[in-house]
Amino acid sequence: MNIFLTAAKEIVLKKEEKRLIEIIRDVLAGKNKSEWSMQISKEEIERVIKCARVHGVLPFLQECPVFMEEPYREKLFFYLKDYAYKDAQQAYAAETLFELFEKNGIYCMPLKGIRTKQFYPYPEFRTMGDLDILYKEDQTKKLKQVMQDAGYKFGGYNIKHDEYEKDGVTIEMHRDVLFRLTNAYDYFADIWERAIHAKGKQYIYEMSLEDHYLHSVCHLAEHFVRGGIGIRMVLDIYILSETPRMDKAYVQRQLKALKLQKFEENIRSLAQLWFSDDEKTVRTEVSDELENYALSGGIFGSRETARRNGTVLYESKNKFVKQLVFPSYEVMKTSCPWLKTPILLPAAWLVRYKRALTASRGNIGYHIERAKTFDRVEDQEQKERCQFFERCGLEDVSENF
Repeated sequence: MNIFLTAAKEIVLKKEEKRLIEIIRDVLAGKNKSEWSMQISKEEIERVIKCARVHGVLPFLQECPVFMEEPYREKLFFYLKDYAYKDAQQAYAAETLFELFEKNGIYCMPLKGIRTKQFYPYPEFRTMGDLDILYKEDQTKKLKQVMQDAGYKFGGYNIKHDEYEKDGVTIEMHRDVLFRLTNAYDYFADIWERAIHAKGKQYIYEMSLEDHYLHSVCHLAEHFVRGGIGIRMVLDIYILSETPRMDKAYVQRQLKALKLQKFEENIRSLAQLWFSDDEKTVRTEVSDELENYALSGGIFGSRETARRNGTVLYESKNKFVKQLVFPSYEVMKTSCPWLKTPILLPAAWLVRYKRALTASRGNIGYHIERAKTFDRVEDQEQKERCQFFERCGLEDVSENF
């Protein structure tokens, strides 16, 4: 049985999701307002607005005339004003931070949404939860001082990034592009050597378009096997993959080497089915499964999906608990930059426990629920989830993610 194909037709045929995808497709195609002839009920409009909020694509609705009519216009603008305010805050924070880093000699590189926004028809249509920026790990101490002098509050070291916050804007300063234990880590380990200077800058770098796309695919794959994905992540792949100047032959060679070629092809096919007017893409059982999976949660899936997928990632409850309580030296190095030798690993664990009981206390209950999930998920479901990942193009999930 294909667990993500079960009841797929009911999921796929939800009117609000079909409408939302149709609206995004028409906006991307540059449809003029005079060309819209959408007939939609009041109840459906309410559901489309809710669906767009869940998937982080609400700004697209302002291009559809029916949502500009009262009383829907007022409700849509009620939500959009928060998006606009946050987008303006983030844009200002990014601009001032890059100026600050250039002035203080902090090597940095924009990641994820900061860069992807540039390829959207309107940058403000690509929403972001936070700002992701890569920096060189040997500048950790200097970076922290620069950030704190600028009024940012330090939120601690996490697995891949250091967290800062100011005026409601969260900044994730990444020491690594990807988690060190993922299959694609080595490819991005020397990203600074391939990156190019941003125009007129000495310390600000940018990935090539090809590397940015590869990182987007890898980042999507991480979310895919952990908590899931939503419409926005599939939309990112569609927009980036349609960029004419990208060297697609190079991208395909690297995807093959990273064992992500089949996965990327499946995600891109789903993106084509959703957002392209080209009817050449053929719907398959895998695309139906992917569609069902992507529409079953929000921007990054759901916590329930994350808990159940965890049974595949960690294979057993004992293995999960062991990795949670006693992470390996390689894992601990990512959240404790001062950890330079395995001898200090017990000290790093103590720091982790203290953090769990203070700053991260809210996660304790969630991890307990994750452990309990192993008792609820039957071996058959665990096997089917593993097979689903394989059909999508992701093999050896427990080893590569």
